[in-house]
Amino acid sequence: MLRALHTNRRLGRYEVLEELGHGGMATVYRARDTTLERDVALKVLHPHLRMAGEAQARFRREAKTVARLRHPNVLEVYDFGGGEDGGDTYLAAELLTGPTLKAFVESSPRLSAEHAVALLVLVGEALAAAHDDGILHRDVKPENVLLHEGRTVKLTDFGIAHLADAHTMTSTGQVIGSPGHMAPETVQGEEATVATDIFSFGTVMYFVLTGALPFVGKNPHQLLFRVLEGEYPDPLRLEPSIGRELAELVADCLATNPVQRPASMRVLLERLRAFLAARTAEPAETLVREAIADPAGARDRVRPSVVRAEIALGDAAGREGRTVEALAHYDRALVLDPGRADVLERVSRISDGGERQARMRQVGVALGAVGLVALLVAVVSYTRPPATFVPDTHRVAAPARLPVVEVTARQTSPTPEPTPPTDTSAAPRPLTPRAPSAPVARGALRTVVFRPEPQNVTIQVDDGPA
Repeated sequence: MLRALHTNRRLGRYEVLEELGHGGMATVYRARDTTLERDVALKVLHPHLRMAGEAQARFRREAKTVARLRHPNVLEVYDFGGGEDGGDTYLAAELLTGPTLKAFVESSPRLSAEHAVALLVLVGEALAAAHDDGILHRDVKPENVLLHEGRTVKLTDFGIAHLADAHTMTSTGQVIGSPGHMAPETVQGEEATVATDIFSFGTVMYFVLTGALPFVGKNPHQLLFRVLEGEYPDPLRLEPSIGRELAELVADCLATNPVQRPASMRVLLERLRAFLAARTAEPAETLVREAIADPAGARDRVRPSVVRAEIALGDAAGREGRTVEALAHYDRALVLDPGRADVLERVSRISDGGERQARMRQVGVALGAVGLVALLVAVVSYTRPPATFVPDTHRVAAPARLPVVEVTARQTSPTPEPTPPTDTSAAPRPLTPRAPSAPVARGALRTVVFRPEPQNVTIQVDDGPA
């Protein structure tokens, strides 16, 4: 077993000093480069992959590919060796000080959203640089991001996950690797793409912002089902201080349909950097150093300026009529600084204005409906010839789809009926209008029924229901 490698054993020019960790693909050791006299991380491939010729060839190809990447947030690969005559296959890379991003988030007080985004920007820059060079990571997760020297982060393990190929599922059907970070298309066995890495990056975003993973389950099958269905708790409910803008960005990254995710890591980075720029003038690198050194102090330091920025953003959105966006900014300001009277006043003003507009729209619709009825009645009255009395066997047909307004009344005093005409001559004569009803007594109960045709209108009286 590779885990049984003893200290002081040599692999090429490297002297193994101690085991640092192990996973499904390899074991990592601290080793000493006896030629350059520096400590390195020595990653040794597990035997079941080392013995497969194809896996070894891919390991070599990936080592060469990643070695050409030069980015401050990408783990630097120094050397590749072994594999001859069934020997150990290894990568030598820079030794990172740690801890992993997963351990840091779990052991630290909650980061501010701004500091969390700064960390994500550095990780995203590393992933974007790889994509620009045609390299897919395939296993983006918090365990593969390491803090280094208390000042930055490094993305590790490029291109190793796909080496498993058929070995990704054991004979019992258990998933090896990171099922909670797999994109739905990966679960279904489709080829990895840039969108696949973006989905996995979205799970890292969710974790750094909320302290929890989006997809969890009692067993791998339940977890993978939730990945396929896109079932995860709203991050805004877990951590209201992140605000609606970041919650929507996470949702975009975790879309089950790859086409609905951000088009590239560069596009995603633009949105993350825009979020930061709107709230702080400090670069992401400065915020990351501050967050690593003192997460709670860093959060408290930026809170007042972030609240002011959210209020200013809300005011700008309100002036442009984007009330939903304005309320979202005010809401985050109140989460960060509850009870702010000036913010509550702004929210109340927008709410009152919205209610007035809604009432005006409802009244406008009602008046429009009544006006339509009146117009139709006027048109019909103008175009229809005067009605005449005719024998009972020849009734005048009512005009088609005539708007009808029915009014029924129950009164405290009787209303006299109009006197019918006394002329019984058989010859037709002009219709005599019926005498008007007596005025309804004050306090009488009246029921008014509006029946507009067509019926695609809404009628509301005063502030009553529609």
